[in-house]
Amino acid sequence: MANLESRDYVYFTTVRSVCAQCDKAVPARVFLRDGGVWQQRLCPHSSAPARIAADEAWYLRETLQAFPMKPALPNAGKPRRGCPNDCGPCTWHAGGCDSVELLSSNVEEARCAIEWLAGQWGSLDSIPILTRNRKVAAALDGQVIFKAAISDRDVPNGTRAALEASPAEAGEALARIGEFAGLTVRARDLPVDELARRVCSAAGGGLTPAAFLPEPPAHPLCRLRAEFRGRPVRVHACMTADTFDCARAMLCPEWKLLGPGQLVPGCVNDVSQEN
Repeated sequence: MANLESRDYVYFTTVRSVCAQCDKAVPARVFLRDGGVWQQRLCPHSSAPARIAADEAWYLRETLQAFPMKPALPNAGKPRRGCPNDCGPCTWHAGGCDSVELLSSNVEEARCAIEWLAGQWGSLDSIPILTRNRKVAAALDGQVIFKAAISDRDVPNGTRAALEASPAEAGEALARIGEFAGLTVRARDLPVDELARRVCSAAGGGLTPAAFLPEPPAHPLCRLRAEFRGRPVRVHACMTADTFDCARAMLCPEWKLLGPGQLVPGCVNDVSQEN
């Protein structure tokens, strides 16, 4: 073991992660190195460290300060094996929910899934239901919001639609932001603070990194929000197998509805699909 003088990093904390190969919950150490923050799983299948924040000072400031926690989702069940093995609404999940993406491309299946969700939660008035499918958006107009890509021009739902873009598309997306209810710039290979800086660069001076702030209940490493031309702009650093952190998963505010009875945190579903 290297002595303290020879180490090129400073250990900060340990989080609970999941091994992508054996699918078991394992510890992952978080450490500071070269001005950034890194995470590495501690298991026989451990991969190289993955960067979770570009700016050490920003990370320490945002993750050490308290942010509000919300009660578990309605009808949450008691976990049996612990996160993320009992994926879905459970009493450990304290992040609440601010949007649900409907994954079904069949109109009747989508309608049934929405009816099931309404039956579980009582009311969906305050939670937007999103879909990437044009047919579903057109058939269920008024119940769902179209989740548009930068290539979409004739957008269902008009300015009620939400726009999603990659960092490379951020400049064009910001130029079109008035056409939509809001914009999310999403990436899997960039820490959230670096992602915010890239969006600011694409804005050409209309945004600064300081304008992007944590948006509870989301974890600050996951999602930040700013305003641009009267519209919300979010940057979302999606977790990968190497950066998976159960604390972030339990604060995930973006859920995915796979079908009736199949509701999971979006970040957990994304990582499971990756694997």
